[in-house]
Amino acid sequence: MKIKIMLVCMIVVIVFGCISIKDYSKFSNSYEVMSYTNDYEIGSIDINSINLHRKIMQGLDNKYYLNHNYLNMDSDSGEFFLDNYGDLMNNNNPIIYSNSSNLDINGVRINDIVNIKYIDNDLCYKVLSINRKVNYDLIIKLLGNNKEYNIFLLKVDCKS
Repeated sequence: MKIKIMLVCMIVVIVFGCISIKDYSKFSNSYEVMSYTNDYEIGSIDINSINLHRKIMQGLDNKYYLNHNYLNMDSDSGEFFLDNYGDLMNNNNPIIYSNSSNLDINGVRINDIVNIKYIDNDLCYKVLSINRKVNYDLIIKLLGNNKEYNIFLLKVDCKS
């Protein structure tokens, strides 16, 4: 009887322990080598034409970083974050979300280049359209103030 109770206790501990572990298997092995501010920081985004240089987070849901910064503190402007199931290297049409106060949508222009450092990859995207859906490789969704803006981007060679 004691063995059955011990076995049940061990199974419960293992199951609950596994639930609390975030699944990083979708990231490359180099993720563990890079030095990040916290476990949810996966890269950075730069749009030089509007002087935007921010971190990209990836949380357990698609709401937390709308009003929290990379230090996990409350923040009205939040942080840029990749969809919680997204992967810029392997997903079709991933989404990066942000609070609309992070970006002056009027400053973004067609053909602007968006540079993204994602884990150990340098990625470049060209702005194709703002709020008019076209064939795209990435969307930046700006949410807030009961409005949503969509920036549609096409992946380009970083050397061009």
